Amino acid sequence: MKLSIPIGGILLIALVLAACTSAPEPTRTPTDAPTPTATASPVGTPPRTLTPVASPNPTATPTPIPTPVPTAIPGPTASPRPPGTSVPSPVPTATPIPTPVPTAAPTLQLRDAIFGRPCSGAGPVPFTTSPLDPDLIDYIRPLGSISTSHITPTDHAYFHHRNPGIFPPQNDVRATGDGYIVSIGTMSGHLRPAPPGQPGNVEDYRVIISHSCTFLTIYIHMNGLAAEILEVTGEFGQGSRWVPSDSSPPIPVKAGQVIGKVGVGSFDFSVHDAEVTLSGYVVPSRYDGEPWKVHTIDPFEPFVEPLRTQLMEHSLRTTEPRGGRIDYDIDGRLIGNWFLEGTVDYRGSGPLVFPNYWYGHFAIVYDYIDPTQIRIGVGGLGDDGGMVFGVRGNSPDPADVTPTSGLIKYEITSSRYSFPGSEIRGDNGETRGTLLVQMLGDRRIELEVFLGQAPDQVQGFTSAARIYLR
Repeated sequence: MKLSIPIGGILLIALVLAACTSAPEPTRTPTDAPTPTATASPVGTPPRTLTPVASPNPTATPTPIPTPVPTAIPGPTASPRPPGTSVPSPVPTATPIPTPVPTAAPTLQLRDAIFGRPCSGAGPVPFTTSPLDPDLIDYIRPLGSISTSHITPTDHAYFHHRNPGIFPPQNDVRATGDGYIVSIGTMSGHLRPAPPGQPGNVEDYRVIISHSCTFLTIYIHMNGLAAEILEVTGEFGQGSRWVPSDSSPPIPVKAGQVIGKVGVGSFDFSVHDAEVTLSGYVVPSRYDGEPWKVHTIDPFEPFVEPLRTQLMEHSLRTTEPRGGRIDYDIDGRLIGNWFLEGTVDYRGSGPLVFPNYWYGHFAIVYDYIDPTQIRIGVGGLGDDGGMVFGVRGNSPDPADVTPTSGLIKYEITSSRYSFPGSEIRGDNGETRGTLLVQMLGDRRIELEVFLGQAPDQVQGFTSAARIYLR
């Protein structure tokens, strides 16, 4: 039997066969995977948590080849590799090596509650290292001293080391706990001439370490910075300052790590906890210019034992709190800090212009070493821009003086210390004059200092009297 196929049918069959045989099956393309970067960069956690975590490393991606796609073999996460390093196998492995000193800072997305600098974590951090080797400490002056340039009680302790005047500075200053350096500035004495007979200049730094988003330490008057810190910040001229930026992140430090040197004199050390607000400041907003002040805590408190006891044994204060106190305000009472009418805040801003911010300060508090003694600080008085006095007989107690007490006269005396241990007590010092004060309201006082005049020579206020407010 002869099969007859129309010509049109033959053409249709030819076209179908051509379509089936001329085009090969397309090759499958693997899904794009993140490319491992040269360095793994930990990133900050979402705002609801306070500890940044490292982002997971990308897993290895099989290389596409023209042959049938192989099944990926499960294996450990790929480790970061320097640029240009080839991957020897599709499943690289790595053994993590712990390093005692971090060399790279993560991206910290949170900001601390005091300075607004990058941070991680929250809450107090135990301190395992003294900022200065305890064997090198001569004595520690606790919080709360007042002087001609610190009219209100100081918010830092002074660490005095043995053999002051060493130049170049040789004593190591260390981080007390893990954290990040978030600010370095220079003090007014930075690059002043070295001590006589010594070449060079004296460096003078202020360093802030964030141990968590609520817990920070401040070091002032360090005479040098560690080389690895200067590699990040560069050299500092007068008035220079370094703070973290996108190109220069916070500098990680570990407890015990050397951050600088001290040798020329003492250095200041303070601890600030944003979860603590001092109750002895009637108007906390007065201190907005120095936001750390209202969060100052006993500098010995965070240290673990037996280190805490070692440090307290160096303190000149033998009564509790051994680290001192700075806040004495009682609303409606004379005791505490006062600010000249016309000034807005602690820094002395406002319509009045002063050579220094403390010119508008007045304080009547208890001595930082012997709290049975009354101390008075008056800014803008004397050749040094301020004067500090004791009180004959330590009476009346400023905590007992109220708006109903009327005119109060204090016989003011000389008050100074020769450290360590040998002091002139304010109540038996040389008479310097009379302080006349009256509370005009719970938060308003009038006062005047009569230098060289005994209390019985003072009858009342003159036109030189000043008004102070809380």
